[in-house]
Amino acid sequence: MPAQSGFDNLGIGAKYQFYESDAHETILSLGLDADLGGTGAARVGAERFTVLTPAIFVGKGFGDLPDSLSALRPWR
Repeated sequence: MPAQSGFDNLGIGAKYQFYESDAHETILSLGLDADLGGTGAARVGAERFTVLTPAIFVGKGFGDLPDSLSALRPWR
């Protein structure tokens, strides 16, 4: 099979942080990724339709654990 060259569809993304707690080392965000259909070369398999992918991001640190679980905390 001969090699193909070209660009895939253009992809863009956005993320919005709606919650942050320094005391509990927690962060929550919403995201949306969009692959814009018809912006890439069909010869490399770029679709002609747009794909939207929502996402939820959760981050939790271990710095607020009780002393009994101190082995799980980050080293300082």
